[in-house]
Amino acid sequence: MKTEGKSKGTWIHRFAIRLFTLVLAVLIFWVLGFFVDDIRSVRGPSYDTIEKKYQDKELVAKRIGA
Repeated sequence: MKTEGKSKGTWIHRFAIRLFTLVLAVLIFWVLGFFVDDIRSVRGPSYDTIEKKYQDKELVAKRIGA
């Protein structure tokens, strides 16, 4: 025997839950976009400065000469 599932709650409650789910999805999408734009605006490191400060000059010269 197949029983039909009866929806619980009024139609306005089901509609409100779907609407709030959609609003939450849009807000999450907006926040993720804000974070990505914020991270993208941060300048990266200067690799030349890091190379001069932390790497051995002889090894760098060997790599460039090789």
